[in-house]
Amino acid sequence: MNKSKIISTKAAAIGAACVLSLGAYAETSPLRYHVIAFYTGKDETAHISFVEEAKRWFARMAADHGFSFESTTNWERLKLESLSRFEVVLFLDTRPDAPVQR
Repeated sequence: MNKSKIISTKAAAIGAACVLSLGAYAETSPLRYHVIAFYTGKDETAHISFVEEAKRWFARMAADHGFSFESTTNWERLKLESLSRFEVVLFLDTRPDAPVQR
């Protein structure tokens, strides 16, 4: 076996071990942060389509990267006591209508 094949094989083995270790860490570690996304999801077809794609994408990223993600159309949850457990707040397709929520 030539030297470059040995190095390549060792590099592949080390890479696989790293990936497996990270996967095990992600499964046993607590969630790093919590994300909530507010949306309306009505009226404009482009906004509705974007919201549906964004919800699926964020859910997949949350599962892959160890954070929680939830989405809601309940704008009443946009209060300090409700948001205190979240580190990230997203507005997917609009902003809050109520001045107090802005």
